[in-house]
Amino acid sequence: MSRPRGGFPEVLSLLEPLKGGSRPRELLVAVGSHWTAYFDGGLNGGDPISAIGHLSRTVKCQGVAVRTNPHTYDRVKRPSGRMGSVQFQLFGPLDTDFLNYVRGVSVTFTGSRWEFHANGTEQVFEEPEVYETRRVRDHFTTDMLERYCQALGIDVFSPGAYGPGAVLLTSHVRTAPGGYVMTLAEVQEYLGIVSGFGA
Repeated sequence: MSRPRGGFPEVLSLLEPLKGGSRPRELLVAVGSHWTAYFDGGLNGGDPISAIGHLSRTVKCQGVAVRTNPHTYDRVKRPSGRMGSVQFQLFGPLDTDFLNYVRGVSVTFTGSRWEFHANGTEQVFEEPEVYETRRVRDHFTTDMLERYCQALGIDVFSPGAYGPGAVLLTSHVRTAPGGYVMTLAEVQEYLGIVSGFGA
């Protein structure tokens, strides 16, 4: 464990190189006085759900896991691209019908079509009328994700809301044989991601 110096988003570079199949580095960053952001060095954009769910139960607090993947996948033009997704997961300290999930809202491209899911207890800040729009992809947008987080006091897309406190956790997990190891720039190029482009 170390306490890195430097601002956000620069401290994210400490997660590199990004690795497939393992999370040898995890970063916790203060977000205001009530939240802590979690990032890991996973090659495909990280996997916060298991960590956030566990921490919510252990520390007895709410947890939020979010994801917004730009949709760069095209079967013909860019088969190496990413399948778009916007996800919001709210966790609590107590068991629910499914682990300790309180609410999940997501829209995800599955490879052939967009799918929308809303599970758990609807929250007062949600915009359920939008879930009925004609195009499935528009049922839950990056703008909605931002508003949901803001309703909880999280300015998720504002770099100035993060830090200055940070903790870097490092483990000695070996990369699986044949596992990919890449820089963030290499991953973005491979997946056709333009920095700052939302889903």
